Amino acid sequence: MNRIFVASLCVLFTLTACMPKDNSYSVLEKSGYSEIQIKGTRLFACPKDDVYSTEFVATSQSGQQVSGVVCQSVIGGSIIRVD
Repeated sequence: MNRIFVASLCVLFTLTACMPKDNSYSVLEKSGYSEIQIKGTRLFACPKDDVYSTEFVATSQSGQQVSGVVCQSVIGGSIIRVD
């Protein structure tokens, strides 16, 4: 039983090491958002192929407070979805 648990952990760590880094903050910053607050993961907010779905609250370029999610795929492309 312990061997299965240890083997499962090894597989999990190996898979997560190959995933791209969550760079939601820098994606939002480069897109002109300020006062960015990262809230964490929002489940089921992005397509199934995306690795990260990071919820945020920020101030847009026009000065309005917005909320949404940054979706990031395995190949590194990111999409900002505003609520």
